[in-house]
Amino acid sequence: MISFFHKVNSCVSLLISFVIFLCIIGITQYLSYQEYLLTKQKEHDVLFDELANVTDEFQKILNSDIIAARTLVVIYKEYGIHHNFNSIAK
Repeated sequence: MISFFHKVNSCVSLLISFVIFLCIIGITQYLSYQEYLLTKQKEHDVLFDELANVTDEFQKILNSDIIAARTLVVIYKEYGIHHNFNSIAK
């Protein structure tokens, strides 16, 4: 009879140990996944900010090109076509 209780006690101890092990593994996996999500979100935010900066710079370049084109139109309308563009530049 004592042997039976010893076996049951041993099985219960093993079962409790296994459940605790699974809980610890579950908690660590959950925390690792949350850290992964935070890292991924930070990377996304950095990339999104960089994209916004590149978009702003591209917009500035386009605007300066439009201004240069308009300036050339004004020069063309005022002076016409010249073979020697250096004289206009002065």
